[in-house]
Amino acid sequence: MPKAILEAVSPGSSPKRSPEARFRQIHRALQESAKAGNKHLLLIEEAHGLPLPTLKHLKRFFELKSGFERLLGIVLIGQTELAQKLSENNPAVREVVQRCEVVTLLPLTDGKLEGYLKHKFARAGADVTQILAQSAIDAVAERLTVKSRSSKGTELHSLLYPLAVNNLVSAAMNQAAELGFDTVDGDVVRGV
Repeated sequence: MPKAILEAVSPGSSPKRSPEARFRQIHRALQESAKAGNKHLLLIEEAHGLPLPTLKHLKRFFELKSGFERLLGIVLIGQTELAQKLSENNPAVREVVQRCEVVTLLPLTDGKLEGYLKHKFARAGADVTQILAQSAIDAVAERLTVKSRSSKGTELHSLLYPLAVNNLVSAAMNQAAELGFDTVDGDVVRGV
């Protein structure tokens, strides 16, 4: 990762051999780039797969400053396992956790599903109403809401997260196309 940061900020620079010298080299490169008006963000997807030592090393990069200004922002995107790794109860990463703000993506409930689908289709230059009937949107919400029994009775649990919605809608669109339908309706979604 340090070599990738150096290459992004100072292309063509030859990384120093020792880890400490390389770290100082990255710090200087980030400072020079910031003076030129650049902002820096390290974005790591699938961060739930990062080992704890790597998470601890990220703290050093986050603490790099020029005066009072941070030189590198860090965004970790991951599944629920990342929140477990970054638990405040885990003393191995306590110092990292204290510098984090955890944001959890909530399911697309309470009418957010339709707005999400409108947005996704609009980004592709399409009108969702020309492709998905209202019954299809309702069926997506129904299919991705599961019932479970607990000591409190029957509880509903939403799986209306973007990836699950995208996969179900894509499968329904493909099914509708195979059947020769112009639009996807609730029956097609329930049949996928």
